[in-house]
Amino acid sequence: MIPRKIKVFVAAACLLLPLRLLAGYNLDSMIRVLPGMPADTNRVVLLNRISEALRFTDQDSAAVYSDSARSLSEKLNFKRGLLYSLMNLANYNSMRHKFKVALDLNLKALNLAQELKEEKAQVRIYRSIGTTYYGIHDYDNGLKNYEAGLNIAERIGYRSELPAFYSNLGIMWHSKKDFGKAMEYYIKALKLADANKDNRSRSYVMNSMGKLYFDIGKKDERPQDFEQAIKYYKQSLDLKKEMNDKRGMANTLGNIGDVLIERGRYSEALDYYKQGYDLAKETLYNEWLETGCFNMSDIYVKLGDYKNAYLIHKEYVAIKDTLESIADRKAMADLQDKFDDEQRDKTIQLQQKENELLEAEVKSRNKTLVFASAGLVIVIVFAFFLYRSYREKQKINMVIEEKNKNITDSIMYAKRIQTAILPAREQFAQAVNDFFILYKPKDIVSGDFYFFTEMSGKVIIAVADCTGHGVPGAFMSMIGNSLLNRIIKEKGETIPSEILSQLHRGVSEALQQNKDTETRDGMDIALVSIDRKAGSIAYAGANRNLYFTNQAGMQEVAADKSAIGGLHSENEVKFTNHEFAFAPGDTLYLSTDGYADQFGGPEGKKFRTKRFREMLGSMGNKKMEAQLNELESTIDGWMGNNEQLDDILVIGVKL
Repeated sequence: MIPRKIKVFVAAACLLLPLRLLAGYNLDSMIRVLPGMPADTNRVVLLNRISEALRFTDQDSAAVYSDSARSLSEKLNFKRGLLYSLMNLANYNSMRHKFKVALDLNLKALNLAQELKEEKAQVRIYRSIGTTYYGIHDYDNGLKNYEAGLNIAERIGYRSELPAFYSNLGIMWHSKKDFGKAMEYYIKALKLADANKDNRSRSYVMNSMGKLYFDIGKKDERPQDFEQAIKYYKQSLDLKKEMNDKRGMANTLGNIGDVLIERGRYSEALDYYKQGYDLAKETLYNEWLETGCFNMSDIYVKLGDYKNAYLIHKEYVAIKDTLESIADRKAMADLQDKFDDEQRDKTIQLQQKENELLEAEVKSRNKTLVFASAGLVIVIVFAFFLYRSYREKQKINMVIEEKNKNITDSIMYAKRIQTAILPAREQFAQAVNDFFILYKPKDIVSGDFYFFTEMSGKVIIAVADCTGHGVPGAFMSMIGNSLLNRIIKEKGETIPSEILSQLHRGVSEALQQNKDTETRDGMDIALVSIDRKAGSIAYAGANRNLYFTNQAGMQEVAADKSAIGGLHSENEVKFTNHEFAFAPGDTLYLSTDGYADQFGGPEGKKFRTKRFREMLGSMGNKKMEAQLNELESTIDGWMGNNEQLDDILVIGVKL
């Protein structure tokens, strides 16, 4: 037990120490000293240092100390203390994705740093502004601010900041898809961080290099790049664990999960994401939770756990709604405009003072200088209005871009769900000797879909073309897939004509076409049931014929001229069941109309069904992989520079 007198002496001695000596004190010591300090500039400095020490471990407490430092600095008119409190608060708000607030604080700090000629502070502020712009994907403004800060840092020899700048510039070029430049900056950053023994910078650079190898692996489809990505991510994770950087750990755990998703290792990916999720929850890391919950939902879908997919997706939506809206981006642009205007005003004022001095020194040139100054002002004013007009257009474009991004994000998620619902190719491989699937959606999501299942010893395959393409077609494809699952898997129906009859009734009921409605949506479909033991095939079609090759050549089985759904009454629609035998080596083809209806060729005409049928007949003896390659190269060559008009789907099965 330390005697009370000694405690009082130690506290008093600490108060008498110059604050520059407190840099050697640990966090607990600084917090213990704080209550006894008077409300002077030394207290402001200590508040700021405590805030910086807490920045990576307790951001909320760091913000409280920074805010106290700002308040006291304003009362004391202590500009240097105010500068660093603003910088700390800007970093806090940027970490919380409050980019509007972060930019406002940074621009105020930059003005103060320029006034006080604090070049090291300017370096850090430019880096913070660059990071803020990165947060809203404005990479050009991010690069501009990073390069401004790097120029000052290199000029004044501020070596401790260089790894972060090189790393951030690498991230910007990485985001702009210039992988070569990104790698160049990452290597520079890693060498400097190693030389400085800066583990924090090393951990972040390794994380960035892992992401770069991941993106290169996806681009070039090379497994070794994915392994490199995981290697760098795990090195980064080990360093972050040593520093107890929980947010950084969450980030890297999610990155490892992304690589495992790409490699199809969904259960392992989910384990890493769950670890990241727990850390993000603990540290209120909402920006991680937004992306993390979205990806976890996707993993659950791939694993067939739809209940957990739904629950975690609900959490994703709730978190997304709490984050900054597009209004913040507009406000940020306004703040940048205001700052640019202030800088421009300073330049104009300096120019005016120089003109006044010249007028005093050379009176004989007074008229010339007046006209020149007036002309300069006119040019500046004109340029100013042009610049403002340009900025307004930029703001409008940002709003449009954000809306488009939100729409595209939703459609991309719909694509993930649609892709997850389509049968896995491994299922086909287990059920048939050989096959190919040519699936080329016109848009992100497709109105064409294929269905596969095994029921009562029969292999059932269907190819369907729903009304429209893109989002409307995708909605219909989801309805069709769900109804086929219910009819075949739940009810056990295996007769193709009966399956189509029930599908027709189901679509009509789902779209309420049996009532007074103008909803004509539906689908064309070809469906086969293959009985391998009996060596027979049953087929029924709604506007989609079946093509079949055997020793006699190409055979075509005509579909019924009725669609699934639409405004036909139930009594009007009848589907025919066709049955025939097959021998090993025979091939059947199911397709939608997208291939035959594609415009192109030397005369810009349709490919046409006749040419499509003849091509299938000519390649029936080839291996299925060779047939797929021929179909793809033929349609790509036919299409040329023409736009793809419809979804394309062709399935071939070697019996």
